Amino acid sequence: MTLPIDRILDALHEFERGVFQLNGPVSQSDINALNTRLPRELPVIWSSLLMHHDGLDLRGDRYFGAAECLARWVRWQRDELPRYEKQPGWRGQPPTQLVPIATDLEGNLKCLDLYTDQVWDWHGETGRLTLWFTSLEHLVLCALQSLSLRFDKAGRPKAMSSRRQSVLVRDELLIHVQFEPDCPYAQLELGRWFEQYGTPEDAVACFRRAAQSSVSTVEAAFELGRFCITQKWYAEARRALRNALAVPPAPNPLEHQPPTGMQYAAHRLLERLYAQIGQLALADTQKQAADKALKEHGLGWYGHSDAFNQALDILR
Repeated sequence: MTLPIDRILDALHEFERGVFQLNGPVSQSDINALNTRLPRELPVIWSSLLMHHDGLDLRGDRYFGAAECLARWVRWQRDELPRYEKQPGWRGQPPTQLVPIATDLEGNLKCLDLYTDQVWDWHGETGRLTLWFTSLEHLVLCALQSLSLRFDKAGRPKAMSSRRQSVLVRDELLIHVQFEPDCPYAQLELGRWFEQYGTPEDAVACFRRAAQSSVSTVEAAFELGRFCITQKWYAEARRALRNALAVPPAPNPLEHQPPTGMQYAAHRLLERLYAQIGQLALADTQKQAADKALKEHGLGWYGHSDAFNQALDILR
């Protein structure tokens, strides 16, 4: 039986030596020292990878070595504390089980949950946490497969036509959902790609899968409703927007936090959808809820977005 660490190393070594920056191994004593500082020991797969390569750079995605994991964890706890202190109802420290293990070109972190082995994407500007992978193995294998779309085994960039470049983002997202079919945000991004470049049928299929994921999010249900409005599928739009407003808040207020203004946008769209079918009392209830959301949270960037205003214009 092939172990996850073996599958990662096999995929890594499909590329020629020198393509990636691979550090030497960390010692078991360094792993033990790291584990004594964390609330729970690192999973075996990550310890095993560190004992082969104490940090690696995969042409943009950089995976930390043991010492940097610890330093980043300490700094993340310190820097995130003020943000968590501002969250209504939050008590205590930022989640100590989230350990930064990698970063992308935009400076966002990939954080490992020591209790579940899930990998969360931490947005550096907003602090929003998004479930990205259910396992470390998927994180690394997905990154390597995505690189194979851009580079050959010797690390040379592949020649690409303008058409091939335009579908590269789609193909990278398809690899993501191949590993994580239940990931709502990968499905959402794929739906947005099809909305812009593909067919409505492909787009709505992705939006539906995102909204029906086992991970319920305001954004996934809202985007399904918004897209249905653009296609004039109003009954499904009403259901999706009601579902968006019914999603319960996560225990951690920064998990799957919807863009500021999205709750207001959902109420405004529902107001117009109900008015359209003559249910004026429900429309007035949604108008009052929209006014309240606007007062509490403001429009945010989403309230000014082209996507929201396009849907609003369709319902005028």
